[in-house]
Amino acid sequence: MPPLLLFALFIVFCLYAFAGVSFAPWVPTRARDMGRVRDIVDLRPGEKLYELGSGEGRITLDIAKHTPDARCTGIEFFPFLWLWSRIEKYRRGTGNARFLWGDFFRYDLSDADVVFFFGMPDKLRKNSALLTKLARECPDARVVSYAFAIEDWTPETVDRPDENSLPIYRYRIRTNLPIPENEYNTKNFTGTDALRKV
Repeated sequence: MPPLLLFALFIVFCLYAFAGVSFAPWVPTRARDMGRVRDIVDLRPGEKLYELGSGEGRITLDIAKHTPDARCTGIEFFPFLWLWSRIEKYRRGTGNARFLWGDFFRYDLSDADVVFFFGMPDKLRKNSALLTKLARECPDARVVSYAFAIEDWTPETVDRPDENSLPIYRYRIRTNLPIPENEYNTKNFTGTDALRKV
């Protein structure tokens, strides 16, 4: 078997093996959904977007391109996808996008205006670590979930033009996960070291 094919098969195997323990498998956003994602994210000049599990950077780069006065950050744990997104950033010359490598739980998201992700339903339960982190660090942010709803949260907008389209949900954190006011924006998230400022 040619070495290049072996390498490609190895990468695919690693991606799907990693999916079993990660936030979600790597499934690139469908090209026909890119415009819908941009519309529902509704990123404005001066705002900051974080994509959790940014894969090859498709969403982060697209939104950055269409909102040049905003700041878009993708965080990806799998090194191959992170490197791919970095290469794409420089190839496209998207100066207002950046990509961070590592576990997004280790990063401080307190300056986020929008958080976008594609996560599996079991990771989107009402008391999950992710939702608690978001409520504590960026309670006034908009959250956009691609394909899957957040358990027991009420979206302010759902985009699904027809039954063949994947739904996209937009939520307001503060109206969905009540936490005592003195718990908001604490940086000592349970079970993590000091969060990285980004």
